[in-house]
Amino acid sequence: MPVCIRFRVAPRCNGLINETKEITMKVVTALLCACAMLLSACNTMQGAGKDIEKGGEKVQDAAKSTKDKM
Repeated sequence: MPVCIRFRVAPRCNGLINETKEITMKVVTALLCACAMLLSACNTMQGAGKDIEKGGEKVQDAAKSTKDKM
């Protein structure tokens, strides 16, 4: 007949384990949020790059028209 031995964890240690789990979950959640933001930022940065490029083209057109007027 197998004997089952139970170890009682001191309340102080049990609280430390719970705090460690809580901190770990917060870190994992923060990393997942950061990954999601980075992945969504790829499309955002591509769109921003296109907008900046169009703005640069407008500045070039304005500079060219001003040069032609001189």
